[in-house]
This record gives sequence, structure tokens and C-alpha cells, in this order.
Amino acid sequence: MPVRTYRSSNINAPTLSGTVGTGIGVLDLLVNGTTAASVSSITRSGSTATVTTALNHGYTTGQLVTIAGANESDYNGEFSITVTGATAFTYTVSNSPATPATGTITYRIAGSGWTKPFTGTNTAMYRQPSGSNMFYMQVDDNTTAREMRVRGFETASDVVTGTGPFPTVAQQATGGFWQKSSAADATARAWVMVCNGPTLYFWVQTNANSRGNTSLAQMYCFGDFTSYKTGDVYNTMIQENVTTVTLNDTIASCAGVAANTTYVTTAAPGFWAARSHTQIGSSVTLGRTGDPAKMANTTIIGNNGLGYPSPVDGGLYVAPIFIHEPTTAVLRGVMPGVWAPCHNRALTDGDTFSGTGTLAGKLFEAFNNNAAGQLFLEISNTW
Repeated sequence: MPVRTYRSSNINAPTLSGTVGTGIGVLDLLVNGTTAASVSSITRSGSTATVTTALNHGYTTGQLVTIAGANESDYNGEFSITVTGATAFTYTVSNSPATPATGTITYRIAGSGWTKPFTGTNTAMYRQPSGSNMFYMQVDDNTTAREMRVRGFETASDVVTGTGPFPTVAQQATGGFWQKSSAADATARAWVMVCNGPTLYFWVQTNANSRGNTSLAQMYCFGDFTSYKTGDVYNTMIQENVTTVTLNDTIASCAGVAANTTYVTTAAPGFWAARSHTQIGSSVTLGRTGDPAKMANTTIIGNNGLGYPSPVDGGLYVAPIFIHEPTTAVLRGVMPGVWAPCHNRALTDGDTFSGTGTLAGKLFEAFNNNAAGQLFLEISNTW
């Protein structure tokens, strides 16, 4: 499925803040995408189409953008763009349509195939698209202002009722927390959501409305991971905080902590799967590990490891993030589209880079995560 990236900086993106309901507004992008905005013109030179927008688009290179309404159909479709200015971007067009394009032309970021079968007051039950396990994500954005309460279900019959919860009530009584803001107010917070259809990653700068701050940031996820078990139909994960979060909380209470130990018996706080690899029973805790040797056995992804750049080849090293079941000490699979840097915050939050070797063709973005860590998300349409 296409990998779509949604950003708070994008035109017509919803505002996230410490008020009830704003998290639902962001997650609704998985269903509806963004509202269409107007294109001023499209011109073509060779196979390159240049779009000029009426307002600042707020996009970044690599985002998938849908163009519609051009009378020349070759201009219409979903394209990976290259940003050339605040009101301009380019994409590759097939054939040789007339230039400039004509029609009432719009641009937007499409939804990711999710549905929203049940809704309530600032609450929702979202469902993964076809091609996934099609499990449900319950979101309560009405009980508290600073965070949403989130839980997965295998099936659901209304906005509060389902079977096969993960985590179970015994594991996490009220569901885990996805923090939106460090304060219960209407101040906008920066956020990014990346989704390939089955799996979403949701990053929030919880006390700032722009990137690049050293303050607390959080990365959450829901969706299917890549399982080593053939026919695994319960490989749906959820990552959340196990308590409400303040700026003074310890690292261990926050999302994004890796279990980079030398053996797969350590759980990551707030990390669960729908069921074990055995396919029976109920929700199980999960752990994560990168490459402990290269990461100096740190307990936080991107907080320690090799010197950067490598003095041998000037390289930036990354490792897959492996998922294990700590209670049985088995390796279950890997997290798709997200990578562990083998260095101590080698890049600035928001930096992008292209992979080489076996990772050639992939575009990565650095995300600072909790107070000291860093993750690399694959923002290209390659996972």
C-alpha cells in the first residue's frame, strides 16, 4: 500500500492541541485525507510537471500528493513530489500532455484506507484497511485534554465494545495514553503521521509547535508488524504510554524506549501485540531491540553507540528494530518502516537522508523521541 505522510505544517492539516477532540481530528486523516486546496497552474517541461499553488503548501520532498481536476488526465493521480518552493513542487508525468494544464485543479493528501465504523462524542473506533489484520483502534479523546486513551480490539460492535482487547483491562485498566500536549490548552503542537495502510506511526512534539526543540517528543504506533511466522494473523502492535506524561517524567514511562539488551527477555513499557505467535490466548507484552553491540547496549534507541560519522567510511549506520516476546524469549519479527540509529542522536530532528547499499532508494527522516532518543522513519513509498 502507498506510504503517506501527514504533517501539521501541511496546508489544511488539522490542529493538535491539549483540548478534547483534536486528536480525533488528526486521526481522521487516515480515513478522509486532507481537504483539497487550489492549484494556480501546472506547466510541463519534458516529463517534469511543475505545480504552483495558491497558498503555501507546507509539503516536504517525498510526500505523496494527489492531483485532480486537470482536463489533461496525465496530470491527475497520486505522485511523489519534490518541493522547489513554498508555493511550488514538481512531479514526474507520463506521456506529453498539453502545457499548461487546464481545468479546475486541486491537490491534497489522500486517506490511507482506514474506516471509522463507530463514533461518539470525541471518541471513535477506527479500523485498519483491507490487506491487513483489519483490527480496530479505539480512541477516547474526550476524557482528558492532554492525551488520548487508546486500545486495540480484534472485533468491535460499537465505539466502546469489542473482543480481543490489546492491552487487556488487566494489563492496562483504562487503555494506554497517546499524549497530544504537555498542557491542557489550545496551543498548537507539531505532529507527523506516517502510514502505509496497515501500520501508522504518530509523532508529537508535545510542548512546542515547531520542530527542532530539545523538549519532550513522543512516537506512538498502531498496526501490523512484519512477522517471522507464516500466516501470523495476530501480529498487530500498539505502542503507548502507560501513565499520563509530564515534562518531568522519567524516560522509562515514555513511549519509544527500546529493550536493547543482549537477550530478548526484556519488555518495552506500553508495547503489546494482539496475541502471541502461538495465535492463542490474549494480548501479550512485547519488547524491542536494535543492534546492541553497535548501540553500546543502551536502553533507549538513538541514545548511544558508534561515533558519527564513522571514521572508517564516513557512514551513518542503522539497524532494524526487532520485536520479541519477552515472556517466552522468542523473536517475533521487525517493525516495518522504522529504524534504529547506531549512534547517539547523530542527526538533527527533522533531517532527512537517502539510503545506500541494500537501503538504496529509501528516504529517511530523523525523529527525536522522548528526552534523549532518536528514531529514523522511512518516509519514502518503500515499505
